[in-house]
Amino acid sequence: KSLYPEARIIGFEPDPQLYQILTNNISEFSLHNVEIFEKAIWIENAKDMPFQRDMGWGGKLTEYPTSKSTVLVDTLRLKDLISQQIDLLKVDIEGAEFEVFTDIQHHLDFINSIFVEYHGKAGESQKLGQLLNILQNAHFRYYIKEAKSIRHPFVKPTN
Repeated sequence: KSLYPEARIIGFEPDPQLYQILTNNISEFSLHNVEIFEKAIWIENAKDMPFQRDMGWGGKLTEYPTSKSTVLVDTLRLKDLISQQIDLLKVDIEGAEFEVFTDIQHHLDFINSIFVEYHGKAGESQKLGQLLNILQNAHFRYYIKEAKSIRHPFVKPTN
């Protein structure tokens, strides 16, 4: 907002504690034209989806609630929001990137720039190549940078 004070920002934070911190920060800094929703981005509008909180590092929607840190959240279909030009779409949805980009692939013409933080899921096939194909088919160029070093990035599973 300091670089683009007139920018309209729409954000989503499903973790109830992080949502509260985010809304407090928006208020504290008197940010205007910022809308925040306490929902997760997904491929459908749904109620009471299990969301695994991880205390600030990147909770995620889950099929397998594992602990008391799992809460129920509402989801919003990103595709339903893309109906006009978007200068920047930042997507950091902790493992749901491939499904969401598959769902919005025919709406990518509305978007000028995209930032995606890809999260592969252990024990599942990697879908980064398919995600990059979706972006490339929509005429985006990509730049890849690791967010966190992995000790042994090129290993075969021992299954």
